[in-house]
Amino acid sequence: VAIDEFGNKITKFQYGIFPRAIIEDRPLIINEIDFAKSQYLAALHGIMEAEDPKLVLMDNNCEVLRPKKGGNFCVAVTANTIGNGDDLADYHGTGPLNAAFMDRFDSYFQLNYTDREVDIVRGIINNEEVSLQIMKFVQDLRRLKDSGKISTGVSTRRVKMLCGKIKLIVLKAEITNVLITRMYDYDRESAREVAQRFFPDYF
Repeated sequence: VAIDEFGNKITKFQYGIFPRAIIEDRPLIINEIDFAKSQYLAALHGIMEAEDPKLVLMDNNCEVLRPKKGGNFCVAVTANTIGNGDDLADYHGTGPLNAAFMDRFDSYFQLNYTDREVDIVRGIINNEEVSLQIMKFVQDLRRLKDSGKISTGVSTRRVKMLCGKIKLIVLKAEITNVLITRMYDYDRESAREVAQRFFPDYF
């Protein structure tokens, strides 16, 4: 709502993030796209066409926005799945993405955990030996996940949480609280065995 020259309240259209990216000729990144509903994503099909991409703003007298030819505007998205959804352990709540929406992307990249994880751990723990043991422990848990022996994953975010807690409290208590208690009951014993291997003085 704005005020006109006569002091009257008027409704004024404001461009959202997507239209502004087109107008300002800059890239747009949409995070965790696989949590979005397909009927909403369908509204983006027009701007992601290879030929004559455009966005029609119905709420602004059907204004048509077109990206600058050869400009910087593009759409990149991140997702926890590859568009198929996952109703199992790690990414419950994600949904399958419409094939017509997926077809509008030129490239797909599947990323693994960052190679800098050990540096992240070192920066929090400030202890080389403990940092390396933590990373070996986490990597063993991930190998169990990859082999299907446990179903719970360990994200980089969870590793950082663990390291932050270790600085304050006992190692065993925090590995248990931050990692093991969040696992399924049938995964916990396997995780404890891995912890005993890397931290025999604590478990």
